[in-house]
Amino acid sequence: MQREPLNRIRRVSSFMAWLVTIGGLALVAFFAWFWSDPDLLKGWLQEFTQLPVTIPLTPLAYWGSFAAASLPFALGLATLWVTRRLFLGYARGDIFTLAAARRLTAIGGLLLASMGAGVVARTLATLALTWENPPGQRQLAVSLSSHDFALAVLALLLMVVGWILGEAARLAEENRLFV
Repeated sequence: MQREPLNRIRRVSSFMAWLVTIGGLALVAFFAWFWSDPDLLKGWLQEFTQLPVTIPLTPLAYWGSFAAASLPFALGLATLWVTRRLFLGYARGDIFTLAAARRLTAIGGLLLASMGAGVVARTLATLALTWENPPGQRQLAVSLSSHDFALAVLALLLMVVGWILGEAARLAEENRLFV
């Protein structure tokens, strides 16, 4: 690879590794703050579940919604961690490697899992918020949005590009052995 493009990749990747790190830490702080602020929580739950939400929440509604939201949150943090590792590798110049290919594929897989976890989380949060309602007023809603579809397409794209990069890295290593 030519020197200037490689230097640019290294610089941008180093910056992105720090940005992803800071973003992940901010996300953890925001998640903690969010679940401790009733007004923020009410607005988010109403948007997330499309249900009217009354504050204060019952313990079941609060902890059930918290548990439901924690799964996609944890997968999102895992995605950021692997993304950070990918950028750190790029910053070292490890671009066309099997490790980079595996990380890119893993990011796609984690994004796909996050999409599925988001669907499950919305369903479980709706159930948690309505579980203590009288019989006939409980709700179970499963929904998919255009955002879910777009995330699935992006995730699958990253997985395929990761597979292609892995094959290219394997072929490059094979060619190096012949020389």
